[in-house]
Amino acid sequence: MTVLLIMKSELGRVKDVAEKLSELPETSEVYLMTGEYDIIAKIEAEPEEAIDLILEKILKIEGISKTRTIFTKKIK
Repeated sequence: MTVLLIMKSELGRVKDVAEKLSELPETSEVYLMTGEYDIIAKIEAEPEEAIDLILEKILKIEGISKTRTIFTKKIK
């Protein structure tokens, strides 16, 4: 399952958060972005592990102030 996480970081913490996200083995891609949110990360995890991964690892990263989680299913 692919999970897209869109995150807003605390002021001045964008690169720190992005680097910590990129260190997780389940993270396949991390991008800095402009607009309302600062970072988008692509996570690959089994469906039964995805929510635990988000709650136990990702949301504990210091500097994240807001998230949106998008669970996806690839068609093509």
